[in-house]
Amino acid sequence: MNSVEQMHLNGNTVMELVQFKPPYTVGASFKDEACFIHVLKGNVGFMFNNTQYQMQSNDSIMMYNKQFVDLYFTQSNTTCKVLIIHFCNDVLHYIFNKSLPPIFNRRASNKSGVDLLNKNELVSMYVHNLLYFFENEQQTNSNIIALKMKEVLLVISQLETLNTSLKTSKHENV
Repeated sequence: MNSVEQMHLNGNTVMELVQFKPPYTVGASFKDEACFIHVLKGNVGFMFNNTQYQMQSNDSIMMYNKQFVDLYFTQSNTTCKVLIIHFCNDVLHYIFNKSLPPIFNRRASNKSGVDLLNKNELVSMYVHNLLYFFENEQQTNSNIIALKMKEVLLVISQLETLNTSLKTSKHENV
């Protein structure tokens, strides 16, 4: 891994900007949390619930289930850059005063636990604005981090359609 930048809220890692050069493989347990992943650069693949997902630059995914995810990255020579936002229960209750936002209730019926999001201008603008705070840490505080976490949930809930056209395939040997 070439670099990892993190933002913390109440002792929890809530945002990560990860940059690396493939080939690279990592297993991640998103226990007791939902997770938003946005590919800024490169091609990224991951395994979730025995399904393999392929993502390219500007693709995003929202995972709602508390599962183990195998993140892996293509064998290209291109550096990959990924933004990860973790929504652990403690932080969500802190931000939303013990009442979870409706997006988690609405999406709870999603059997796969994964929403593939369109390459969307609203998501791209959110990510662009968030990157400012990674580049200017002195401008960041707990209120800004909490606000940016609320904002991404509002952006996702505003998307009218979810893109399921990303290439998926069943992985037989998991």
